[in-house]
Amino acid sequence: MEDMSGYCNADTAYVYEFDFVKPFMDRYTHCIGVCLRKYAHPGLMMKMALTDEGLSRRDDHLKTLLNSVRYGDKVPTEGLKAEKHYSANQEARVNNYPMILFDNDIMLNVPSKFGVIAMPELITLTINPDYEPKYGYIYRNIGWPYKFGVESDKKDCAILYSSVTSLIVSLPNIVEDEIQAYRSDSDIDVTEYMATITDVDMSKYANADTVLIYDLELDKPYLEKYSYCMGIYLRKYGHPAMLVKVLMDNEGLKHKDSYLRTALNSIRYGDTPTKDGLEGEEKYAIPTKFPLPRTIWVKPKEGYIN
Repeated sequence: MEDMSGYCNADTAYVYEFDFVKPFMDRYTHCIGVCLRKYAHPGLMMKMALTDEGLSRRDDHLKTLLNSVRYGDKVPTEGLKAEKHYSANQEARVNNYPMILFDNDIMLNVPSKFGVIAMPELITLTINPDYEPKYGYIYRNIGWPYKFGVESDKKDCAILYSSVTSLIVSLPNIVEDEIQAYRSDSDIDVTEYMATITDVDMSKYANADTVLIYDLELDKPYLEKYSYCMGIYLRKYGHPAMLVKVLMDNEGLKHKDSYLRTALNSIRYGDTPTKDGLEGEEKYAIPTKFPLPRTIWVKPKEGYIN
């Protein structure tokens, strides 16, 4: 186990970084966030804002921040009650996307020269609102909700990261839905419209087992300007599946390959399956093999109540 004395004597410390879309106090452009967890103690989140000059002394400033707090080893009575009945840092984990990923053995590194987008609620990208799927439940939403997003300093690219659920280890049905909706055809073979990456050096692909990459265009531009979209599907055994969207305007599209690499480098799966992930593999995993099984949905008779 790593010596945690340099990390506030916490049990777990998560450090992440991002650039502000709008400079904090008109001068601070960069931010380092620290999430701390110590058994039977309150969880703690700290943020340190840096100017461009301060960023050149990043490591020294981070050490100063970490030295400013130290957890003790005495176990508080109230902390034990909290551990038993309600995790002491549950609220922080529910509302902090990097921590949610961290709990599922996934690391998020906010790309440099990107700032976090304020997303007060989950969003689902509108791909083709007039599309009516031929198979399955015809009134289902096409797509998946996104919980976290970043935008480039040049304002020509945004990257959205999907919400994750520890038991949902595969989502190939969403990929198939999105491609068929964009093409307005429920019968197409989606493999013709995607790149499948597996059995290569996957360290360059978020350390996932399988990666699918495909192109879309949005019927309703995100933030009223991003119409071009690359979908990235990430699948790692025993971990939540992820959907990442790289959104670009006309200028960003010129740097498509570079932004794809930026998105892939921002996520890294670990190699330790979670307990929920293993349960998800046993109960809910869907093979990444297209076409997926198809069923015709029949509208219930009038007056039918479920």
